[in-house]
Amino acid sequence: MTVSNGSAEDLKRLTVPQLKALCKEKKITAYSKLGKNAIIQKILDYNDRFLPLKDAATSAISSPIPQHFTETTGAPLTVTQTSDQTTSGPHLAASSTIASCTEASLYHSQAPASSAPLAVMPNAHFMLAPNALDAPLPSQPRKRKVDQPASASTLSKKKKKFPAIGGSVLALSVTTTPLPSKVHNRPTTFTVSSSQALAVSPPVQNDCETTWNPDEPAVFLSNSSTSLPITEALKVVSKSSSHNTIAGRAVVVDSSNPVPVPAPRRFVPLTIKKLVTVATLNRAPPRAIPEFSTNSSENGLLTLHYLDFATHTKVPRLRPVSFPPSLSQRKSVARLALVLSSAVLVQDLPNVALTSRLFRYAVYISAVHRLSRSFPGDRLTRLMQQYSPSMTNLWPYLRQREEERLIRQNLYRESFLGRALEGKACISDRLWTSPDHPKQATIAVRFLLARLFFMVSTGHGNFEAKMTITNTEEVVEGEIWTVEFCSAGRTEILYVLEATCEVVGHPAPPSDFESKRSENQSITQLRADWSAYVNQHVSLSSQSPRPPTLMKHLQWTNHEEYDRGISKIWLSRIHNEGDMGAMKRVVAERYVLACVVANSVSGRWMSSTEMAQEYNGLPAQALHSKPKVNVHLFLPAHHHVESLHFTSANGRPLHPALAVVQTPAREYYIFKDNGMQVGCEEEGVAAVWMELLQCNSLGGLL
Repeated sequence: MTVSNGSAEDLKRLTVPQLKALCKEKKITAYSKLGKNAIIQKILDYNDRFLPLKDAATSAISSPIPQHFTETTGAPLTVTQTSDQTTSGPHLAASSTIASCTEASLYHSQAPASSAPLAVMPNAHFMLAPNALDAPLPSQPRKRKVDQPASASTLSKKKKKFPAIGGSVLALSVTTTPLPSKVHNRPTTFTVSSSQALAVSPPVQNDCETTWNPDEPAVFLSNSSTSLPITEALKVVSKSSSHNTIAGRAVVVDSSNPVPVPAPRRFVPLTIKKLVTVATLNRAPPRAIPEFSTNSSENGLLTLHYLDFATHTKVPRLRPVSFPPSLSQRKSVARLALVLSSAVLVQDLPNVALTSRLFRYAVYISAVHRLSRSFPGDRLTRLMQQYSPSMTNLWPYLRQREEERLIRQNLYRESFLGRALEGKACISDRLWTSPDHPKQATIAVRFLLARLFFMVSTGHGNFEAKMTITNTEEVVEGEIWTVEFCSAGRTEILYVLEATCEVVGHPAPPSDFESKRSENQSITQLRADWSAYVNQHVSLSSQSPRPPTLMKHLQWTNHEEYDRGISKIWLSRIHNEGDMGAMKRVVAERYVLACVVANSVSGRWMSSTEMAQEYNGLPAQALHSKPKVNVHLFLPAHHHVESLHFTSANGRPLHPALAVVQTPAREYYIFKDNGMQVGCEEEGVAAVWMELLQCNSLGGLL
């Protein structure tokens, strides 16, 4: 366009489309939404900024380039400065040696387009003063400003002389010549002397321009010198301190005050100081399976729980059902969900859900009916109070309850108790789900274990008839339960201790008990002290203070060293063992309750003093007329707990059902789940229990 470089009057004669085309030609941006005056101003700003640079570059192209470097003394340092963008960069420094000079900060290779690097011939020699290797060179030059470019005529006349420092003058004249086609094949060397040091500062600013004079030859110092290849010379060039550079000029530094060179930093590889395991990043919710400790040995993992099922199962996240059907179809959801819960298999429900929104919604709601049939009880009732059964997807909770029941049944069948009582005793399917309390299935299994223990201990190895446990219910929180079972067509209910499942007695008889007394002669009524203890806790209101727990009624000797019959030193030692320490204390408390004198739980009521005298062989005192309403539990000193372990003396894990307790007298092998003894230190595990447990005399697995 003819007015591309014209004045404002010429641009005003053009139309807006013509001005935009001109901007596009000049590669000006951000003009599409501007008005005519704004576009004109943008073009004028562009002309004022870039046209002088192009004119200067065009005038500098015709400058002659000398053919070689010559030696002289006392000449000023001259540098060629051009503005040709096509000749900057690698055109003048094609060889590897010139690139090395650039990396050593002798030239400013990353200058703007108007500042080309210094052109050096491959056969050039730089003659430096003696001791030139002692002073480093700066490695980070500053860029020159290009606000006011000089013309070619000015460049040929201007020159700058650098003053001398320390009584010596260094003058260097650099001329350029056209580079041959194979310039990178010619070696370039530095000629270095050893009396003075040279320091070259970064490029100067506009106030101190550096020019070159083509009429003056190159400068060399004619002292005795040593020639080094450029690659070797560049190794001795390093950074210079800021006080060795004066206003961007070349400075000669005295060798008596050498500039310290910082030591190079050593590369330190990245290392991970703290390992993050996958288990700390993705924590799955707890499952109803036995827990294992992190301790391992030659025989495998150490089991903390055997038939003590987990009770802290977290309810999965339940969400409302999305994409409900239309209002006219919602009245059919309840009836259709009932049909799908009973008439359609679970594996066919995904295909049914793809039929329509109505069937999809009914499939999700059908989980409520399956839960009501398979898992009725207080646990489901409490869940229904938190979530709306007609709008919530309960399938995750249904899957969790089914998995919980399956895991518990498999653990029981694979245990020694399930093998020993196979065909003789069982637990109802409903009770495996723990419908009302998370510990119901655990209490049922523990009751069977206590029943088997007393049968083996008394010599009666067979059940009279197959027994089925139908229900367990908590009476006193954490202490007393009732167990209901059916045997030979008769239903019985017993009070048992939670820790050991040892029978305390029968509950109060019904009103027609006297008419059936002859049929049930073997029924043992609940003792008065236990009946009062149960009634005191059952009738407890929320405002009244809680009565003493069962362990508060325990009497033992040597209160200075033992707490509830357990060594205080050992309790303080296991306090820092985490879950294993907590489980050890639970098993120790079970052992204490299992070893109290028999009259503490059942039989004739006796006070703690009377039981202590009878245990020590002293004569019994006279009977008291005081009513017997308090529970007395007496633990002999022989069964005080010094320590308890889940491993043998050589550190190997015991059978998962066993533990070893150390008392002041001897060592005993006991069950983890109820604390009852199955062997001692002298004889090891009893032969009958070795056969049932399938273990050796030391309690290890076979």
